[in-house]
Amino acid sequence: MSSHLDSFLAILFADISQSTKLYEKYGNAQALKIVSGTLGLLKKQVDRHYGAVIKTIGDEIMCSFVDPDRAVVAACAMQEAVRGHPKLSAMNISVRIGVHVGEVIFQGNDLFGDAVNVASRAVDLAGAEQIITTGATIGLMSEDLGLKNRSIGLIKVKGKRSTMEFFEIVWRDDPMDMTLIATDTFNISNVPGGTLKLTFKGKTVELNAKKPMAYMGRGEQNDLQVVRPFVSKRHASLELNEGKFVLTDHSVNGIHINMGERKNVFLHKDSIVLTDHGVMSLGRGFDKSDAQVVHFSIT
Repeated sequence: MSSHLDSFLAILFADISQSTKLYEKYGNAQALKIVSGTLGLLKKQVDRHYGAVIKTIGDEIMCSFVDPDRAVVAACAMQEAVRGHPKLSAMNISVRIGVHVGEVIFQGNDLFGDAVNVASRAVDLAGAEQIITTGATIGLMSEDLGLKNRSIGLIKVKGKRSTMEFFEIVWRDDPMDMTLIATDTFNISNVPGGTLKLTFKGKTVELNAKKPMAYMGRGEQNDLQVVRPFVSKRHASLELNEGKFVLTDHSVNGIHINMGERKNVFLHKDSIVLTDHGVMSLGRGFDKSDAQVVHFSIT
């Protein structure tokens, strides 16, 4: 089979979030109609933004675009189309999207190569209604697109020696779409540095100047693995940034936090500065058992 190299295509993966639950809830026939209809809606946005659908893989589509601008704009249009569809919205259908630009190899009607591998990793990192891309893609995007983005940290990609920085594209304009944590209840400038200790079921991870970043989640690749049904594979990141320990949620179900006088703060797709000590519950509210929460303390 012949193959040739085509440099710097933008690859986009779009995946229906938690589609297996649809089959449990609606049965095979109805769930298949829902999945097919959702993928059809996504494919329309690919066509409208001059992309090409490479293949469908179960509840996921793989697409290509000639530049990152079209890929990211198409990704935003996909999210808006699903969220704005009355029937899909009523059923809480959502999609996860990953985008990366890089070299690809054409083999027949399929694509392979670095861009495909990294874009696949990006969609794995995405939660419901999220668009995740890479620093390399952000660097190639036009500034006049006006899209906001925020780093979710340095993450290991299979087959690469060094970590890559991934970003979330903030596609929603409505501030009510995201849970914002008020920061005026404490003075960020007075938050100490030092060491942050995290403990879950006897396993302890420490963040400090020597190890300034860590990840929590259900997947084995996390620094602190929290195996619970409602925890995402890459649920949250923690970073020591200018003397402050910043917790950022990347998950579907969010994080509940008790910290000092701030009881049961809910963090979802946003960041908060940790202070003093407390506990957090990933994915659902607090249980009576201490064994199900992550304890943290700053010294």
